[in-house]
Amino acid sequence: MTLEFSIISFNINGTKDKDFVIDEFYYDFDLVCLQENLLTDSSINVLRRSLHHDVFFTTARATRGRPSGGLACVFKHNPNLVSPVIFYSDEFFLAVRMGTIVFINSYLPYDDRSSRSMARFAKACNTLKFLVGKILSFSLDYMIIGDLNTDINNSSVRCDLLLDCLSSYHIIPKTHPYSYIHHSGSKSNIDHIICSPSIITSIVFVHAEEQDLDHLPISLTLTLNLNPASFCKVPQSSKWFEKSNWKKADVPLYAFTLTRLLSAIRVPYHLLQSSIQGNCKKDLDCYYNQIIKCLKVAEAVAVPLQRVRRGTQKPIWSLDPNLKTLKNKAKFWLKVWNECDRPPCGIVSDLKRKTRREYKKYLKSMRYRGMDFPVSKREWRKVINSESIRSDVPNSDCLPASAWHDHYSSIFSNVNYRVHSLYSHSLSAIFSTPLSQRLCVPISLSSVIEAIKKLKSDNVDNDGISRFHLLLDCSPLINHIHLLLQMCICTSSVPESFLCGTVSSILKKGNSPFICSSYRPITVSCTFSKVLEHVLLPFVTNNMLERDNQFGFKPGVGCQHAHRVLSSLLLENSSK
Repeated sequence: MTLEFSIISFNINGTKDKDFVIDEFYYDFDLVCLQENLLTDSSINVLRRSLHHDVFFTTARATRGRPSGGLACVFKHNPNLVSPVIFYSDEFFLAVRMGTIVFINSYLPYDDRSSRSMARFAKACNTLKFLVGKILSFSLDYMIIGDLNTDINNSSVRCDLLLDCLSSYHIIPKTHPYSYIHHSGSKSNIDHIICSPSIITSIVFVHAEEQDLDHLPISLTLTLNLNPASFCKVPQSSKWFEKSNWKKADVPLYAFTLTRLLSAIRVPYHLLQSSIQGNCKKDLDCYYNQIIKCLKVAEAVAVPLQRVRRGTQKPIWSLDPNLKTLKNKAKFWLKVWNECDRPPCGIVSDLKRKTRREYKKYLKSMRYRGMDFPVSKREWRKVINSESIRSDVPNSDCLPASAWHDHYSSIFSNVNYRVHSLYSHSLSAIFSTPLSQRLCVPISLSSVIEAIKKLKSDNVDNDGISRFHLLLDCSPLINHIHLLLQMCICTSSVPESFLCGTVSSILKKGNSPFICSSYRPITVSCTFSKVLEHVLLPFVTNNMLERDNQFGFKPGVGCQHAHRVLSSLLLENSSK
């Protein structure tokens, strides 16, 4: 089942009458995105008068002249759709998530006469890169809407800065070649809508009849697939989740569907030349994303879903020190009572019953409340090494113990993105120039097949791909993987997903949740990147010189061998 979702966006900087927003567009579209300086506190209150809309906004900032910035997203209530929630907001972007799509209302300021404004534009692009990476890490789609202050159809510094932030994207074409009319009569194309390649939309309609506005409104219709797991309001049990059951997959149907889909994608054969000029990174990402989309569509057609019970783990309140003390008391007097031949009455029997009753009562109250045991704010400051408490932490004298788990989870997530950015800069510095054609290592189909067979992990990566997608017999898929890996070597670059991983923090058994070392970060890497590693490993090991006294990074040799050699050397020298 599908649903048409209408969207309109415009900059209200030059609007003479703000009330036309409500009269003309407020009730005609499911989502209204507004930008610029008329979004002050008073105008936002006008937008919030309706009880049939959800309004998300950031007001314009006060400057020396007129107010600058300001963003608003107005969602019409729909009982069949999940409620939108805020995802991210700052002075440049207002991201709101609804189902599996994050709508990013954008306003990128720029002035040709100001170098400071260009620096702010570059800062906004870096923020957008982080935001899009965060969205993709959650396996979500995105749609960037608003005043981007650059013509992305013509090459320029601003255009390159903006598009380099997006690993995979689709620029939706418009009905008119312009979206801005200056008071002097000149026309520009600076308002755009960019989305993920998997989103199905209509063409962007430019409301050219609104000649009293400088920024013309732009609108489109988005086709939403009403999947119960994405957009529909369907109550789901927290104890169960659905995953693909590859043991009952229809292999012939999967191979047939995947073959038909792969035959329709565009292959950038020019990337097989090492001397290719231009930005080959975008073509490589586009080719990779096309393969991923074909794999996921074939999975949805041929692989059934199964309900799996979530793994039960010890609740965080079980670490309450009072609960542990009562439990140890009850166990102690139970052991004493057993050593005394289990007397039916007396002091030992009474103490056994009393401690057991106190433990059961406290345990029942903890389960009934279902809350974390409180921890003083002083200890919280000691953990995060800061004098101020984060804004998302409840403002009270005691904080829940699960706040530590959330705190370290956010740390691991931020570290993942920072390492990814650092790794990208390092690779660009190492491979600043592509290899010559004679230095490109040729990859054989047999090596790709052997590399796929070596995959062991069943986990799903950021793109929703696991080894099961590649293990099923499909020769066209092997050919495309072979071409993709060969292009990576020839162009000295890899798709953006190869550098991303899903980092999760796992609390070590029996350790305190208040210490950072109690958490073990685990990263699930891209499945295709693992295949590339297995393919290149024989070439690396064959050209690597190993010494006899080398113990690290050498198969069959470990720390115990180094310890044995060192011990024998010490004994030999001590005897002399």
